[in-house]
Amino acid sequence: MSSLLTSPAAKKIIDEGGLVSDMEVFGMLLDELMQPSQLNGALVDGFPRTVAQVKMLKILDSRMRELNRKWDGTAMAG
Repeated sequence: MSSLLTSPAAKKIIDEGGLVSDMEVFGMLLDELMQPSQLNGALVDGFPRTVAQVKMLKILDSRMRELNRKWDGTAMAG
């Protein structure tokens, strides 16, 4: 997780004296998880760190499970 906070997007916010918000951190995490190198899964050390991040992660998990049930066994499942 700390490597995401050294990304150009996070660095810009920090260099301007700002704090990287929960939503920005979550967005950076999602962008990273969409990379082909993460296809087989990822270990996310240091996340979630706040209650808001836990809530966002629970929403993501719920939605992913719903999509998995919907598309499992179809050509779209890969």
